[in-house]
Amino acid sequence: ERDFVAGLGLGLLAVKPQLALGMVVILCAARRWQALAGAAITAGAWLALGWTLLPDAMADYAELAPELFEFLRRDDYYTWGQLSAYGFATLLFDPISHAAGTVVGYAAIVALSLANAWTWWRTPWTPGTRRWDLTMASSIAIGLVASPHLFLYDASLLLLPLAIVVAWLGRADVKATDAPLLDGGPVL
Repeated sequence: ERDFVAGLGLGLLAVKPQLALGMVVILCAARRWQALAGAAITAGAWLALGWTLLPDAMADYAELAPELFEFLRRDDYYTWGQLSAYGFATLLFDPISHAAGTVVGYAAIVALSLANAWTWWRTPWTPGTRRWDLTMASSIAIGLVASPHLFLYDASLLLLPLAIVVAWLGRADVKATDAPLLDGGPVL
């Protein structure tokens, strides 16, 4: 019930915006505008701070940003450290066709994001319920994999959905006959 404050916290991911992609999709689909407003304020504050303290570095980043998708394809980058769907597509298809790797990579990002959006368009916003928690766990995982760049160290964020699922494993008020444990909806 504190969407705006939660959004302020989410905006801290502006440091690595690709990791916020999944949560932004979820909040848009669930129509949680106050959370998005809070995230935009914090992200804007990060940008303002960056431009104030390091204007040259921010200008360099703005110039290089369009090339970030190509970063995965550099000869000096070890693609095994890339765990995203985009990275997988480029690793799999680039030896055949650079264009095919790009198209399949972008298609994977869009398909995973649409799957997350569709799930949250239909899921009631009832935090703390089993359905909501498990759907959120699966959506966080899918949002991370849909990120254009999910580096090996970023993958540690997959512990968040695991923690949510594990929390439901130990619940005494959930009977085995209620529903399958991992019933997180169509996404899961």
